[in-house]
Amino acid sequence: MPGPAGSFYLDSPATQPSTGEVVSRVRAVSASVLAFIGISSMAVAALLSGAHFLFSDATPALSAIAAVINDPVAHVELQGEIGTAISDRLVGTETAKLASDYGLDVKENSVELAGAVLDDATFRATVDEAIIDAHSAIFGGNRSAQINISAITQSIVDVIAVESDQMTVLIDPNADIATIDATDLPDMSAALDFVDHLLLIAMVGLVGIPLAAVIHPKTHRVLSWTGRALLVIGLIGLAVAVGGPPLAGRITGWTATEVALRTITVRFIVPTVTIALSGIGFMSIAAGLRHVETTTNTNYGAVAALGIGQDPEADYLPQPAALSGPRFVGTGQQLTSI
Repeated sequence: MPGPAGSFYLDSPATQPSTGEVVSRVRAVSASVLAFIGISSMAVAALLSGAHFLFSDATPALSAIAAVINDPVAHVELQGEIGTAISDRLVGTETAKLASDYGLDVKENSVELAGAVLDDATFRATVDEAIIDAHSAIFGGNRSAQINISAITQSIVDVIAVESDQMTVLIDPNADIATIDATDLPDMSAALDFVDHLLLIAMVGLVGIPLAAVIHPKTHRVLSWTGRALLVIGLIGLAVAVGGPPLAGRITGWTATEVALRTITVRFIVPTVTIALSGIGFMSIAAGLRHVETTTNTNYGAVAALGIGQDPEADYLPQPAALSGPRFVGTGQQLTSI
């Protein structure tokens, strides 16, 4: 009697995937695409939110100027620049040279007067108005906005008139402390509108993350991806917020630059830390779900090895012919069906 053509226990299993495996793979691929869209949208939304905060109104710039004026070191730097402007533009180099012949150091007096100018409330109010007008011209699309440099000049002249009669007579009544034409300022209103619209699209794209978590057969993987992305975004934002101002100060050589940027970026510290902690939270939840899944599979494997319980995937597993067909007992050529 010829022997069996093959053995279930010796032959390799069929390589054709089951319907359940195909569905699982499709779900995993679809969820990966959705997760990529959601995570990319999250990174873009974080960047655009920062840009919107910086340029949507003049508040950050006003805070930066106030911080520079109030900081002792930056105050000295700004005082020197204003003193130079008073000496060179309001008095003039030729007049300054003539005054030096009579023993008046215009440069030194201008720097001293600049300190009083920075402490003057009217001067600071006119500077704030100029910043608001400049912001309106650049980001608000108001091309008719005019930066009132004459008001700033007049506030400086008023302070000088109170502090020094000698310097008052040297000032050119037709001179301005600076020359700024609002019509020459760039129009960035369209760019700001584009940022706002792109931010809205990015917020819609965030829906890809929860959809991916629902579709993926292993939810913990989507949570892990999201957590890592949040952690990276938060750490990068924190590094920029903390390390950006000192780096900019070293590059420009100005403490005023560092102080101004720190005043702006310090507001990003809490959000970036929150984002990073959220990422750690997502990763912790993902690790917990993975542990539960691993424990469940391990326990099921142990129970199945003991022959207890029923394998939920038993329908997908082929059964040995010795167990699925008629069984025979006997020895040699005598076989009896039972």
